[in-house]
Order: sequence, then C-alpha cells, then structure tokens
Amino acid sequence: VDGMPPEQEFTDCLHKIKSGFNLLGELNGKINNPAASDFVHSLFSTLAFVCSHCSEALPQSIIAPLLTPQCIRLLSEEASSEEDELWQSLGDPWNIPSTKWPEEDEDIPTYTLQFFDGWQPPEVTAEPPPSAPESRQESPRPLPSHQPPKSAGQNTQQSNYAKWKRPEERQKPRPVEVKLCDMCVMYDFISRNQRELTVTKGEVVELLDKTKQWWKVRNNRGEEGYVPHNVLEDGDSQSYEEIQASPVLTRKSKPAEVKAWLEHMEFNQITVRCLGVLSGSMLLGMSREELKSVCPEEGGRVYLQLQAVKSALADAR
Repeated sequence: VDGMPPEQEFTDCLHKIKSGFNLLGELNGKINNPAASDFVHSLFSTLAFVCSHCSEALPQSIIAPLLTPQCIRLLSEEASSEEDELWQSLGDPWNIPSTKWPEEDEDIPTYTLQFFDGWQPPEVTAEPPPSAPESRQESPRPLPSHQPPKSAGQNTQQSNYAKWKRPEERQKPRPVEVKLCDMCVMYDFISRNQRELTVTKGEVVELLDKTKQWWKVRNNRGEEGYVPHNVLEDGDSQSYEEIQASPVLTRKSKPAEVKAWLEHMEFNQITVRCLGVLSGSMLLGMSREELKSVCPEEGGRVYLQLQAVKSALADAR
C-alpha cells in the first residue's frame, strides 16, 4: 500500500512488542506508578494498531521471542476481553509459553533486540549491582544552585526533562518487610519461577504483602516469594483439621467435588455453574481457549489454577 512502511518494519515492531511483553512479565511486582500491568494495555494498543495495518498473516508468523510463563500469566490476568480476543487470534507463537516448546526444535528462531540507531540494551545479570540507569543519550542536568540560561530551542527539551527524575531520586529505599500476620496454606502450590514460592497444604507462612492478587509470604526456612492469595487462609480463623478437609481437585474428582473446589477457590457463580457439572478429568483436560469460551471472564484464571493442580499431581506420582 502506498505510504505504508515496508513489511520488515512491521516485522521488527512485532518482535519488539513480544520482547516488551516478556519484559513486563519480569518486571511485574517490581515497578509501580505505573505498574507492569498498566503497560500491558499500552502494548496491546500498539499491537492492535500494527495488526490492523500489516498483512493479516504476518503477526501469526512472528515466533521469536517465545513468551515466558510469567508473561503469559500476566497477560491472562490483565488483558481485557477485547485484548484477549486479539491475543488469542494470533495463534500458538503468541499463546504457548516458551517452556512448552520443544527445547531442541531447530525451527524456532532466536531473536536479539536491535535498534536502528545501533543502541543495545545493557546485559542483565542475576544480581545487578546498584547503579544509575543507562540511557541512550545523556541530557545536561542544571546545577541546583542556579538555573542556566535557556535558548528558545531548549525550552521544550528542558521542560520535559524537568519532569523526569532518576529512580534513586524519586524512590525511597524499600524498608525491611515485616510480617503482617500468619497464614495457613489451604492448597499445594508449585512455584514456576524465581519470584514464586512453593507451599504445601497445612503449612503456616508469614504474610509480608497483600497489595496485589498474588501475596508475598515467608516460610519457616526464611524463603520469600509470591503465591495466589486464594491458597491462603488467616491462621487464626481455621484449624489444621479444617484445612485437611478442604476440597482437593484430582482427575478422579466427581462433579460435586469439582463444584466444591471451584467454590472454595472463590470463582464467581457463573464459573461454578458452567464448570461445576464436569468431572475432574474433563476439567483438567480443557485447554485455555476452551475455558475462555465457556467462562470469558475467569477462564484465564481457572486455567492457571489448573496448571498448578497438574504440576502438583505430577510431583505426587
């Protein structure tokens, strides 16, 4: 089409959008104001614009980079119905997490971020030393004691820069986290990345942060991480015997047991009514797309809980 960028530019943009989603998965819970979840909607808006202007088959052909499990989870939790519909339409390369792809599949290309001006992002290590964030171009900073004269061409640039402060200037050091209360674990949960914490039913953990849907806890070994809030119960409100009697989902669960599990996991009544008629094996066998078609509002969250159940069942063999 006349006036449109070449296909290679659309391809490069789609690669960068996938890289951006992965980065947000890594940053989820680590940045605030705006949070990673806020940027999800910005990237989806960009993705929708690109998809509406490039060839229809191009987005589905963008395999690399594969989306990480934490990225998939973030998108499942934050995407609106319109965003989720767009996401699902892009096929397997955008919906299957990297851990589910064959490790030795030579058809899976690799991708390295490249920018037209030659800039490369700094290499990230497991424990990066604290330092000022790198930037593509250093902007001059006025001394606090006086304001240098501005030329007409500098007014806009200086005005925009005045609104920006380095992270260490606008963020106070994080205080040492203290426990809010003790919580009892009602269901097994298997961690899938370094930010999550594996917990077992009946275990007592210390609650450190409950500002998100995933709560931060500390076990009796001093290990900290995030778990779904609905696997926890106030330690003062439920006894261990009651926890032991909590409904458990297995492949042998009958519909009544499936319904009890869904209710105990605090899914809404529509989800319970639609899925509570299934056996355990039928529910655990459903794909994410099938769950979303039956329960558009909570299908993604049900799928994530079922993945945790499957992991626990596999480890118990």
